[in-house]
Amino acid sequence: LELKEKVTQDHALDVVELMKAALWDQFSDGAGGLEFGRSSGRSGKAREAKRFLGALVRKSENEGKSLFTLSELYKLAEDIQLNVKNLEQFIEQLNDHGDLLKAGRLYKCSASSVSAHNIATS
Repeated sequence: LELKEKVTQDHALDVVELMKAALWDQFSDGAGGLEFGRSSGRSGKAREAKRFLGALVRKSENEGKSLFTLSELYKLAEDIQLNVKNLEQFIEQLNDHGDLLKAGRLYKCSASSVSAHNIATS
């Protein structure tokens, strides 16, 4: 990190590029378009991620296991009527953020308190 006493035009342009990238991430609809109709400051994706992860934690605790197959994640999304345009991309983003950890062909919810020693069936 380099601190300067004077801000140059290049510094300002760097900030503009960072803001563009941040806003694109915030308002991107996942299909290359922008979605500005967000309510209460929380994106639809964030709301759906919270709903999906909450359902996954409950499923983990109810079934006493923490590892799930991709087909189980798809079934859960269907059961709770998850509202995302691309489920595969959604799951990948949860993995990228560390909320859903991919271990080979299985996935673990990082918020689950159930031991990872149990294996998924299905």
